[in-house]
Amino acid sequence: MFALNRRDGRPKVDRAARLASFRQAIVGADKRTLAAALGQPRATTGVGDYLRDDTWYYLLDPDEQTALAVSFAEGIARQTQVVGMPTRR
Repeated sequence: MFALNRRDGRPKVDRAARLASFRQAIVGADKRTLAAALGQPRATTGVGDYLRDDTWYYLLDPDEQTALAVSFAEGIARQTQVVGMPTRR
């Protein structure tokens, strides 16, 4: 039995597969292409200029407090990672 995504009723496994495909599509893209497709990132790590900074963050799910981190080397996306807020205990 699959757990359902609370927003669209699709199985979570389908959502995970879509996210994996999305992440794979980003790797290899240059900064300008990615910014044109997704918009400027909401946050970056570096000097505060998204075209010069080497880590960008895009909000994925505000309810789950997750974001997509994109790491660049020489202006090309080399890695993506889903990051989230730590949970309180």
